[in-house]
Amino acid sequence: MQSGVEIKSKPSVGEEFVEWAEAHWRLKDRFTANEEDPFGERSNYEYMRTIFVKKIDALIKDRLGL
Repeated sequence: MQSGVEIKSKPSVGEEFVEWAEAHWRLKDRFTANEEDPFGERSNYEYMRTIFVKKIDALIKDRLGL
């Protein structure tokens, strides 16, 4: 019998930090090109976000010796 309660897993430290950076540093805006800047670079934010999360998590695992 299921109680209908959804159990969510905790985000990794990398995910938690990137979410915080998105909220407080407007991280996502940093990867969106300014339409008025002809030299503005464009990049896929979701791809960069995944790299940030994986790198942060890897650094933590290395420091903890996991």
